[in-house]
Amino acid sequence: MKKTIAQLAREAGIVPRTLRSRIERGMSLRQALAIRTTNANTKHGHASPRTREYRAWIDMISRCKYHHRPGNHNYAGRGIKVCELWKKDFMAFYQHVGPCPPGHELDRKRVNEDYKPGNVRWVTHKENSRNMRKTQWVTYRGKTQSVSAWAEELGLNRRKIADRLHRAGWSVSRAFKNAKK
Repeated sequence: MKKTIAQLAREAGIVPRTLRSRIERGMSLRQALAIRTTNANTKHGHASPRTREYRAWIDMISRCKYHHRPGNHNYAGRGIKVCELWKKDFMAFYQHVGPCPPGHELDRKRVNEDYKPGNVRWVTHKENSRNMRKTQWVTYRGKTQSVSAWAEELGLNRRKIADRLHRAGWSVSRAFKNAKK
């Protein structure tokens, strides 16, 4: 007798909806079950599949493990990995990053490096979107930040600044002059 998705999920300690979602995203049944199975012998402590921290941990591992998932060319496809200890132990990950503040998500400080102690933090979506490979970094008055952050801080038009810097080749101080919104 064949087992249903719900039966397989319960046997593997996975919420059935989670297993269905993984399969719908393109994972084979074996891969979808393996996420939980490979972590089944680890120390999760208080972790619940419903906590933001646990979901971030599972998503982090999945992004770096499965090449076939949409968007994973930015992680597994570039060789981004999760440190060995964190792969096996949710509590080691949690002890490093701590609880996720409301409205925050997991971010790598240095986007070309692995998920590892010292390179992971909780940030707002806005901060996370400003920390990407395509982010344009500018140093002005001894401080380095993204063009978007400078525009916000100085009340300037981001597009004008970016165009002046990259298309017209202007100096930073010249690009910032008269770039009002």
